[in-house]
Amino acid sequence: MKNKKDTSAYQVWGTEKIIYGPIDLLTLVDWVRQKRITPECWIYCERRGTWSQAANLEELKLLFDPSQGRPGHLVGAIKAGVNPDVMLRIRVLSGLNDNQLHAFIRYMEILTLDSMTVAVREGDRGDAMFLILEGELRVRVMRHGKESILATLKAGDFFGEISLLDEGPRSADVVANDRSTLLKISTASFAKLRQEAPSLAEPFLHSLGQILVGRMRVLNKRYVDSVLMLQSLAVPRSMGSRNSNPRAGMRP
Repeated sequence: MKNKKDTSAYQVWGTEKIIYGPIDLLTLVDWVRQKRITPECWIYCERRGTWSQAANLEELKLLFDPSQGRPGHLVGAIKAGVNPDVMLRIRVLSGLNDNQLHAFIRYMEILTLDSMTVAVREGDRGDAMFLILEGELRVRVMRHGKESILATLKAGDFFGEISLLDEGPRSADVVANDRSTLLKISTASFAKLRQEAPSLAEPFLHSLGQILVGRMRVLNKRYVDSVLMLQSLAVPRSMGSRNSNPRAGMRP
């Protein structure tokens, strides 16, 4: 039985009529750069279970024809040193198959942030959602010059998702704790995605909706638990004040 890692492997039919591989996508790209793979070479993708010429393979189109590329193409992520398997671990992308994932990334940009760089600032208009490929960031608010950390985000997490639905002000800062690589989808790009490829936007929105509902359930439970705790503390206190005067309620 093949493990999950094998699903991203490729095999190459060389000019010597010998099959090389399996190799991962990073190695495949290196072979293209070294001209060991030409546009006419045949490549087998184990994830799809199909053979195609290198020039027609979605992952390599940008290398053979730069005019096909757009910010955020998968190859751009590879050039930035990002393992493509990381993208598959982002929960909000879990509803996309391989072809959909590659198409979806065409609508995104890749950002690299140095440590202490502010990704979004509280009060600014929300105009994009961010998915974390590598690194670590913190969500914070600044009050009276003091920082309060609300959450720590790592690879596979995302933030700013509400901006895709409501371009209201940001509720907190998000700051890089160390060097981080993000995928960014702007509200304009997402609107274009929904118009051009609604069948691609649907599974993404479904996954996003499930995650947001899960978060809402957790927040609701915390709210209910807090109310019940306050009520339990208030009852003994009121009973104590009522009985503090032993003569209260007695007839003269």
